[in-house]
Amino acid sequence: MSGFMLKTSFGNDGLFRKICEMNYFSFTLAGILFLSALRMNVHAQVNYTNKQNYAVVEIPSADVENIQMFYKDQSGNRFWNIWNVKKHVEKQGKQLIFAMNGGMYTPLYKPVGLYIEQGKELQTINLKNGDNNFCWKPNGVFAIDNNGKAQVTVSEKFNPSNIRFATQSGPMILINGKVHDGFEKSTSTYIRNAVGVKSNGDVFFCISLKAVTFQQLAEFMLKNNCVNALYFDGSVSEMYCPHNNQWDCGSSFGVIVGYVK
Repeated sequence: MSGFMLKTSFGNDGLFRKICEMNYFSFTLAGILFLSALRMNVHAQVNYTNKQNYAVVEIPSADVENIQMFYKDQSGNRFWNIWNVKKHVEKQGKQLIFAMNGGMYTPLYKPVGLYIEQGKELQTINLKNGDNNFCWKPNGVFAIDNNGKAQVTVSEKFNPSNIRFATQSGPMILINGKVHDGFEKSTSTYIRNAVGVKSNGDVFFCISLKAVTFQQLAEFMLKNNCVNALYFDGSVSEMYCPHNNQWDCGSSFGVIVGYVK
């Protein structure tokens, strides 16, 4: 500032100038740190939207560590439904922000394929062939590792080491940015839910609000920048997420995926 000619009792303009420069640096550094923190906070916000006939929950990579999977409690009792998961989480002093069914199950509500919870493999991976959706190859695994990173991986390529949570389902919807090559011939329509992972590590959960084909679901997830995506289920699917007016929580499932804060 050219007009800054204040005389002080320091008796040393050079010293005063250095102090001013140090203060300027301190305020500037504080400003940078504040803006950085603000930017990080914006990035960490979860995005809840209803768009193009889908309810969507996008969880940023910085918050993926708060995704959990639920099948049985510590006493070995099954949760069965999202409502029971909600009550369980609240007893721990936390809040269930979002949940949906997380993979296919047997008539006894056991996971059809791989299931890992808190690092323990409770159900082994299933690579069998068959004529159902789960066995429509390639199928895949949605997993959260011990570093809080998410992945959707083709079952045959999945590495179970360093995994905190994992659930297997099928078919894969997107494989490395490409739509499953069998979908164009599929004409069946159902309410469907799925999970995808973007190139930046964000996790994209969605459920259709009307009946859709596999191809329509895949195109929607591809349009929203998912690279790999996995089908969870259809017809019976539910999403609980008050933030985007989704309140379903009563149907029985095997594995349930939730976002807990």
